[in-house]
Amino acid sequence: MREPNSIMSALALTAIALQASQNMQHGGQSIPLFDFYLAPYVRKTFDKHKAYLKDALRTDDDKLSILAWELTDRDTFQAMEAFVHNANSMASRGGCQVPFVSVNFGMDTSAEGRCVSKNLLKAMEAGLGNGETAIFPICILQVK
Repeated sequence: MREPNSIMSALALTAIALQASQNMQHGGQSIPLFDFYLAPYVRKTFDKHKAYLKDALRTDDDKLSILAWELTDRDTFQAMEAFVHNANSMASRGGCQVPFVSVNFGMDTSAEGRCVSKNLLKAMEAGLGNGETAIFPICILQVK
């Protein structure tokens, strides 16, 4: 597969990879450094927003960076929301069961890594709608 160019694409492919892995084996699926692995895609999303805004608004870099970061944060939350929904609704070969997904996060202290962690937690807190709590992914906070 071609490398994703945004956080939205990266998390969509992450859900597909977890489902494919679950269909080939028994047991849970885990991503050990969730924030670390996804941080580069947050950066790609930021760079795309900043380039677009630079062409559209023709303003100074400080304002562009702030606005691009706000858009990136919003996109990261929406991508996490989709990931949480996928983790709780994708079917596995085992029948009426979703893959047991866990993610470890908290070790990447870059702005992009913190954006991943923050928006994962926000998406988990938001739940699945109608007051339904998301069961997966199991979120494991690591501290150093």
